[in-house]
Amino acid sequence: MPPKSSIQCAMCTKTAVVYHSDSGKSFCKHCYLQVIEGKIHRNITRNKVFRRTDRIVVGFSGGKDSLTILEILNKRQRRIHGAPPILALTIDEGIEGYRAETLKIAEQYCKSEGINHVVVSFKEVFGHSLDEIVKTSAERGLETHACSFCGVLRRKILNDFSLQVGATRLVTGHNLDDHIQTFILNLLRGDTPRIFKWNTFLSGDREPFVSKIQPLYNITAKDIILYLYFKQLPLQEIPCPYSRSQPILRWKVQNFINSLSQSSPEMKYNLMYSMEEIQKIASLAKQEPGKINCCQSCEGPTNPPRVKCKACELFENLGLAPVNKSYSRIFEKYKNLWEIS
Repeated sequence: MPPKSSIQCAMCTKTAVVYHSDSGKSFCKHCYLQVIEGKIHRNITRNKVFRRTDRIVVGFSGGKDSLTILEILNKRQRRIHGAPPILALTIDEGIEGYRAETLKIAEQYCKSEGINHVVVSFKEVFGHSLDEIVKTSAERGLETHACSFCGVLRRKILNDFSLQVGATRLVTGHNLDDHIQTFILNLLRGDTPRIFKWNTFLSGDREPFVSKIQPLYNITAKDIILYLYFKQLPLQEIPCPYSRSQPILRWKVQNFINSLSQSSPEMKYNLMYSMEEIQKIASLAKQEPGKINCCQSCEGPTNPPRVKCKACELFENLGLAPVNKSYSRIFEKYKNLWEIS
């Protein structure tokens, strides 16, 4: 529970209960919710990323970030006359003792809010659960972490599902902490092209990739947790076992940033502003859109110089069959959900 305070709310006469590091002001519960929701709405309207006719898929894990953006975006979409309903997509990676909790949260929330909800599993799509993939990787002596498999396969499903059901926008819950961690990781790895090409908020319309939007890009993980707490929405309690047993560089960067921000809470926002300035510089250079290759195995999109997508490369290293060329057709049966109100 957030600490109580005798300080007056910056927006009303009530007693403040939480300090907001972004604005440097303290707010009561009601006003705090308004601040967070207002900031997210400004992100959307300022960048003009949604059209009334957009068919929106929200990647909905049931965790804090995706629950927050679905809560806000679904209510916004319903206020727009003639706008298609939102479609929530939950991916079950197949992690024993972990995913069941968020699947339950996702199913119950979507049912209570009347949101069209689809659950797709790694097992159904690729023929193997994440647990099985990790086991095979260990048996072959590979050093690839579970998070690497998970991230690649999740991204593939999110894009290909959205493409096959006719979505025009794909929304994910990546927050400020996620973005600055990725920024630092790219610096540490010397991955300069990603630093200049990567956008903190949205990717452009470019077939065969569905435009991805991240409205929480300037909202901290702490603010999201408090938002859900004040809204009395469920919070996931069970951590992913792989994040504990297979610590990767991202978690080390996360711990480093969090330790620094305890004494300098503005640091996270400073990093975000630095990313934005770098992107402004990169935008001054005129760059022709690069060619997109088709994977030799599954025929899905992949960026040069790759001739196979990352997912098929991973399966090849594991000695497993590549992704079936017709796998994404299993998603076409969900097209009719756009017509359900």
